[in-house]
Amino acid sequence: RNSTLSRSISSSISRSVNRSVNRSVNRSVNRSACRNTSRSSALVLHLCWYLVSQNNEKTKPQT
Repeated sequence: RNSTLSRSISSSISRSVNRSVNRSVNRSVNRSACRNTSRSSALVLHLCWYLVSQNNEKTKPQT
C-alpha cells in the first residue's frame, strides 16, 4: 500500500511539475526571459532527479 501511495503521489507531483514547467516555458518563450527560465529549469531538473532517485531507492530489491 505504501509503495502504491508514494508512486501515485510522485506521479501527481511530476504531473503538476510538468504543467507548471510548460506554463513557465511558454511564458518565458513569449517574453524571451532566459534568465528566469534557466533558474527555474535547473530547480525542476533537481526536483525530478530527486524524485527519480527516491523511486529507485524504493524499487531496489532488498538484500
